[in-house]
Amino acid sequence: MVRININISEEDYNFIMLLIKEGLFHNKEDFIQEAIKRKLNNYNIINSKNISKIEAMEKIHSYCKEKGKFSILDIAQDLGFDIFFVLEVVDNLIKEGVVEKIII
Repeated sequence: MVRININISEEDYNFIMLLIKEGLFHNKEDFIQEAIKRKLNNYNIINSKNISKIEAMEKIHSYCKEKGKFSILDIAQDLGFDIFFVLEVVDNLIKEGVVEKIII
């Protein structure tokens, strides 16, 4: 385990303490661990090494061609790849002129 220190507002702290008092969490550590797990699960980040890098790049390329408009987060969630890996691959596809960057 890695230990971290965080600063939060007094309002957030008091709300966390209320949740603990109500029995939803055993202590602050339980609350913070659960909050981090839930947030990470929202991004569906998994190890992209389950398949070869070339195969992952091909899947991302196919996804981009099929969807037309997409976000980096969409790709990461739909394909189950690490968001930073997806960002790197899409940046390369943009540089190669395979996909076009659209800012909304």
